Amino acid sequence: MKSKLTLEQRNWLQENDYHSPENAPAEYMKDRNFALEMCKENGGALAYIDLSLRGDEEIVLAAVKNQGNALECRAGSVYIPSR
Repeated sequence: MKSKLTLEQRNWLQENDYHSPENAPAEYMKDRNFALEMCKENGGALAYIDLSLRGDEEIVLAAVKNQGNALECRAGSVYIPSR
């Protein structure tokens, strides 16, 4: 499957080994594909992605699958839509 990340985004992830999401460029943390990839590898990144993405079910699920307490870290900042 072809990556939906830009070359710059892939390079940033490789150079930082998915660590330090707080240091990722703000424009990357607003990008859904980047945020999803980051949360798949580092559930704690959920605390640093753009607010507009914190209610994205796929991103939240990826973060929790990686780090079970990802919601506890930022429970007040994550929107869980009712079904």
